[in-house]
Amino acid sequence: MKVMWITGISISADTFCDDLKEMNTSGGWIHATLKAMKNKPEIDKLSIVSVHPSHTGERKEQGKIVSYQLKGSAYGLFKQRELLYNIKNAIIAEKPDVIDVQGIEFDFAGMLCEQKDIPCPVVYTLQGLVSEMGEALKSVKGSRRLMVKRSLYDNLRLHGALEHMCVLSIRGRRSVRLLKKAAYVTGRTAWDRQVALNYNPRLQYFSVNRNLRPDFYEAGSWRIEGVQRHSIFVPQVTTLAKGGHILLDIISILIEKYPDLLVFAPGEAIDQKPGNRQSGYEKYLLKQIRNRKLHNNIQFVGRLASGQMVEYLTKSHVFLQTSLLENSSNALAEAQMTGLPCVASNVGGTASYVENGVTGMLYNPNDAREAAEAIGQIFEDDEMARRISRQGQEEAQRRHDRKRNLEALIQMYTKIISGGRE
Repeated sequence: MKVMWITGISISADTFCDDLKEMNTSGGWIHATLKAMKNKPEIDKLSIVSVHPSHTGERKEQGKIVSYQLKGSAYGLFKQRELLYNIKNAIIAEKPDVIDVQGIEFDFAGMLCEQKDIPCPVVYTLQGLVSEMGEALKSVKGSRRLMVKRSLYDNLRLHGALEHMCVLSIRGRRSVRLLKKAAYVTGRTAWDRQVALNYNPRLQYFSVNRNLRPDFYEAGSWRIEGVQRHSIFVPQVTTLAKGGHILLDIISILIEKYPDLLVFAPGEAIDQKPGNRQSGYEKYLLKQIRNRKLHNNIQFVGRLASGQMVEYLTKSHVFLQTSLLENSSNALAEAQMTGLPCVASNVGGTASYVENGVTGMLYNPNDAREAAEAIGQIFEDDEMARRISRQGQEEAQRRHDRKRNLEALIQMYTKIISGGRE
């Protein structure tokens, strides 16, 4: 079969050279999945169309991999006719049997769904479901108030938290229009299935789990004897949607009992950014850290490659998710794969990844004290930590089994091409 992927992640055929190390960029799971797909005998040709503002329209071919690097914005708010023209030309040239569009919130996804002359079936891979972010903001205390925190940098760029949420709202409406027209979608959680079918009961939904980056299959397992006691690893928390303000509330409660608490926060080191380049939300977080005297309890560790992330995960005591909305958090999945005990906000599809008290701990995102108590239980009870570690890791290994997930993906394409249902 001939498969085409369309994505907003920058990918070239060079990525798939056998001697090229796995890329540590956004969308690492995409690289991992595509590299595995190219070795499947069922795949005759794998075409990858990646959309990015820096691209020049280059086409590369290597074996049965063809890549198109098309210039355009994945998050464009206005019609990009040239981009649509170039995507359709790629489809005509490569003659795919099925097209897999990565993300329904992107401009290219919406444009493709509007076309009546696409010569093969199109399946849309659900990602974050930004259409539901508005409700998530309404449900979490204080979040709407923080949207209006601004800095000069926000005003100059016209891209503060308020504008960001407005853009998400536009993308969300675009996603809903697409879901109402789509024939096929694929997702991973009970929540994304329910959302998709609520908008369009007629669509065919396929459940296919993701593969993770190779380092997380090869990593050694977390052991309580090797951790830095009372340390917490959090994913990127410097945007409103990731709940950095909730994290600070949780830390403030925990340090009353654990003054040596240390939080590792990857992503952009906002405490190292010049003040004139900090967003209003970042300034708010830094001010709260100063006012609450938390500067010794949180360490912004910068951007981490997958190998570095494994090192932090295996030495931390607990993983904490504070997001206002997640469908299937890769960071949470990667933490579980190493065996790190996880505490997560019970939002979106998270309950499909964490069974409360069994494979992790869930808490109400409005209740920082509940989150602190869950973390405290793991800090205090090594046997509980070991149990959650083992059960969470076993579940993650089953859920992210590379061979099984790849087979499920190929079976999905086969069924869609033949017009069958799951």
